[in-house]
Amino acid sequence: MKAITLFSAVALGVSANAAAMTDDYIEAALIEVCESVMSNKPFKLKDTLREHRLDVPTINEKLLCNSESPYRFALTHSATRTANILSAGRVDIKDIAKTESKINVTIGH
Repeated sequence: MKAITLFSAVALGVSANAAAMTDDYIEAALIEVCESVMSNKPFKLKDTLREHRLDVPTINEKLLCNSESPYRFALTHSATRTANILSAGRVDIKDIAKTESKINVTIGH
């Protein structure tokens, strides 16, 4: 019985360390993205996003750099070239004549 308890405690300890390591990695990755936004180097921003498997719509929606959106953060630091990348919008096409069925799409959480 003692062996099982000890094993559970060790497993929980490893899980806690892995979770802390993941949080540190995520924080470092997001800081790197904010630094890339501020750098005014579009290739650096694109490489950083690719490295961390992120995209522009995701960071625009979910990331804050010093309490600002990435776009606003870029403008605050006169990074107009990276701001242009962040402001590039997407076009959604709707067929307003089609009324047969409704499709609900939820993006995010």
